[in-house]
Amino acid sequence: QLDGMTIAQACATLHEASGPLRRCMLVRKPPLDAQSVTKLSAKLHSFEEAESVPLLKRFGYAALSAKSWETTVELPELHLGMIDGCREISNPRHHTWYAINGKIITGKGATTRQWLVERRLAHIRTLLHHPVKQELGKAYSHHFEKARFACHGAPPGTFTRIASWLAALSKAINSKALPPALVASILIFLEAPLLDETAGQALLTDESLRALASNEEAGREEESCKQDFSGNKSPQGADDESDDHTTTATTTT
Repeated sequence: QLDGMTIAQACATLHEASGPLRRCMLVRKPPLDAQSVTKLSAKLHSFEEAESVPLLKRFGYAALSAKSWETTVELPELHLGMIDGCREISNPRHHTWYAINGKIITGKGATTRQWLVERRLAHIRTLLHHPVKQELGKAYSHHFEKARFACHGAPPGTFTRIASWLAALSKAINSKALPPALVASILIFLEAPLLDETAGQALLTDESLRALASNEEAGREEESCKQDFSGNKSPQGADDESDDHTTTATTTT
């Protein structure tokens, strides 16, 4: 049917034909009103351990309690990664934001939910890395031996380290190495989509695709991203993984 059409006509036809297709990736807006760790922690949904089971069920996960998983039901498959580069947002304060890409596959591929969420390195370190390391204790090095977390001050290599660490976190969750209550808090931190979540959400539309492309083009690769020292008193290059057998208490900035 495209024979004889100009390129512009063909593009218009394809665009119109793809209109009914379901947009499957949710794009979360960066929490610019909660840029500090303390404010983001307060903004995110908090829950009691007793609420872990019904909360996880809304994400497609089956748990017996806050500390034990259902053994007769297969867990969804979680994949976490990064979108190349980072972007600087100066409103209301200047910070570097990293785009995390997530995917949850349930029912042996019957349902796939994908989303994108942006977080600062300080958010990922304090609200994700620290609780996971504290929970695993000495077992942390087993799951993250080849995925050392990003150094303080966001030096060159930060993006690669975050991406590698998130991939290892996915494997740890998929293998049930982390308790249900912690997994629930991780999904909330990442703003993972619920099983029935589509209506009323920011979907990946043509406009958002252009915005993402523009941000990626304008943003520098991780080696050239500005160092993000806000709220961080650790010296640049300090490594949280200097002792993988030492648990780290969660702190806020």
